[in-house]
Amino acid sequence: MTHLKEKKQSLRIQLLIPICLLLITQMALIFISIFASGLLVRLDESAAQVLGRTVQSRQDYLQYDMVNKWRETGDTVSQLDALYANSGQNAASLSSDANAYTDYLRQATPMLISMMRTNAVSGAFVILRGSPLPANPVKDSLTGIYIRDRDPSSVYNSDNKDLLFERAPVDVVAQTGITTDSYWTPKFTLSEDNADHRYFYNPYRAALENKDLSDTDLAYWSPAYHLNEEDNVISIAYSVPLIADDGTLYGVLGVEILTDYLIKQLPTEEITDNDSAYCLAVQQKSDGPYQAVAVNSSNYQLTQDTLKEFNLQPSRYKKCSLLTGLQNTSQMVAATGKLSLYNRNAPFSDEQWVLMAIEPKTTLSSLSWNTGLTLSIIVGATFIVSVIATIIITKRLIAPVSKLEKEVRIGISAGTPVPLTATGISELDSLAQGVEALNREVMRTAGKLTHLLKMSSINLGAFELDEGLEKILFVSDDFFDVFGEKNLSAQDMDYHTFLDHLNSFEPYALPKTIKDAPQQKERVYEIPKEDGTLWIRVQVEIQNNLITGFVEDISLEWRELRQMEYERNHDVLTGLMNRRAFLERFHNIFTDGTLEKDKYAALIMLDLDNLKYVNDSFGHEAGDVYIQTAATQLLAGSPVDALVARMSGDEFILFFYNLADMVTLQTAVSNLEKNVQGQCVILPEGNGHTLHMSAGVAIYPTHSCQGNALIRYADFAMYQGKRGTKGCFTYFDSSIYDEAHRP
Repeated sequence: MTHLKEKKQSLRIQLLIPICLLLITQMALIFISIFASGLLVRLDESAAQVLGRTVQSRQDYLQYDMVNKWRETGDTVSQLDALYANSGQNAASLSSDANAYTDYLRQATPMLISMMRTNAVSGAFVILRGSPLPANPVKDSLTGIYIRDRDPSSVYNSDNKDLLFERAPVDVVAQTGITTDSYWTPKFTLSEDNADHRYFYNPYRAALENKDLSDTDLAYWSPAYHLNEEDNVISIAYSVPLIADDGTLYGVLGVEILTDYLIKQLPTEEITDNDSAYCLAVQQKSDGPYQAVAVNSSNYQLTQDTLKEFNLQPSRYKKCSLLTGLQNTSQMVAATGKLSLYNRNAPFSDEQWVLMAIEPKTTLSSLSWNTGLTLSIIVGATFIVSVIATIIITKRLIAPVSKLEKEVRIGISAGTPVPLTATGISELDSLAQGVEALNREVMRTAGKLTHLLKMSSINLGAFELDEGLEKILFVSDDFFDVFGEKNLSAQDMDYHTFLDHLNSFEPYALPKTIKDAPQQKERVYEIPKEDGTLWIRVQVEIQNNLITGFVEDISLEWRELRQMEYERNHDVLTGLMNRRAFLERFHNIFTDGTLEKDKYAALIMLDLDNLKYVNDSFGHEAGDVYIQTAATQLLAGSPVDALVARMSGDEFILFFYNLADMVTLQTAVSNLEKNVQGQCVILPEGNGHTLHMSAGVAIYPTHSCQGNALIRYADFAMYQGKRGTKGCFTYFDSSIYDEAHRP
């Protein structure tokens, strides 16, 4: 019945929805044309190209410094080789004899200072070694000098006051007059398995393993390292092996560039404000991750630590790549420029130095995003203005229709024909005339139907509703009297109140009687009342917006039906189930899940002893009393989960089920036997007679799990007992049964 409460859309909504859908379609086409044109994608590509050109320009500048300026060590190498040749020492004595290496390093110091000033680097070093490298890395204590200028861009002092010795023998410090740093030590303590010491070991070992290459091919650009573990100064270095004219490898010469100085060469202002970073990184292997060497960042998420190790993946921007492997950062993109620092045949040509301009993906896409947002706002504002204008226009168009509809409602509510005001619109005025004529006809028909229902001797009711108008067109007098609601008058109700009361009976609907078709509904309600139960049939027919209903009190018919069902399933004399009803319920218990798993059940067949004697001695009336008493005692002695039935004249059958265990089963059977055997039956003429019954018991699942087999076994046990002593309960014995049925 809930279908009756559904509502239809108003004319205004009917007009607004297609117009709004048209506007939405237009807006969607605008968006599709924008995206299909690739405007936003081209804006992103343009931003990526700008970023790529920026990093390319900075990469060219940086490569010029690294290749044509910082690594210009050729003259110094020649000077040091000549100094070595003139010293009269070999590599071993030069690196171990204090007088020899002191004199050599004292003379080499001004050469290194000159190279530092010329190349505008922040440091230079020479490390001497005359012994071969061991097979396994060990700590080496090596002689050499390491000079540092913390600000090579400033004007240098002719007296070298702006320089510091990081490593140098004591005598060299004393003879040159250069100040030592706070972390100064006289010798280098190095180990090949320490990544910070690659600036010495990599070119030195490369020279040992590639004797046919020149010193420039053996040179090595060392990634970021700490010279002193105690301070936070980070540097990169360019180092070349020192090889005498006779091919003797006696040390390494190198220049140092502080990352603080390097960062100044990478201004982030030329990328974007407050959101980007320049990162100089190195890739040790072609398929390996990138490691940051120097980072100048205006973005708090992009630091030396967060860029410690990362990878690049292709992106939808042709000139940019996506950064992966970063921790706790938003998605970043980078434009890259590769630095050509090594020749193809150099030992370290696999190492690739890259300059990257990095910024958040959202920053790169900000122009396209802002453009898309602006276009969306414009389109959205256009849509809103169009909708408002549509609402105003439709309101003016619908005003005459709304006025006519209101007058129709008032007229129908009044229950009398009401003249409708002319709207000046020919179609609406013709409709109004038709409504007036229809209203008069409906009122006349309703009066006739009410009169016919009152004349009927059957308790009937009827109603007719207009779902579109949400109006009761007709309802019979005393409609709810059919439902037993004497104090409820449908005449005083509106459409929704009437439906609410009608639907309130829905919980009483009998499931088997419910029929719900699109245009027809039917069901029977079973409504309990203090003076008895009512059965009401409700039939509803739906045609367009008209809902016609008919209700009928069918209580007498249903009571007769219930009585017929009872008599069909029960024994007239005892009121117990008859044979047919018992067998139907008994077999259903095995199939519908009523009989629980792991529980016991007992099928008991009983025969009433001495019934023929009672009938012959005291008459059939006494025999009926004898049977009724037996039925009463059987019911009284049975547990809750039990079926009790009279099979025929003096035979009964019982089924106890869902017993917890065998002990419970035996107790239940014993209680039944005590309740039946020896009971005194008072016959109609006052004579007393003792009740005796013979019974056979078959147990589920001990004897069988099949219902028919249990009946057969119990019947066999009963007759087996009657052959012996009557008036006893006998349990089925499979051995006796098998013996009796043996061929």
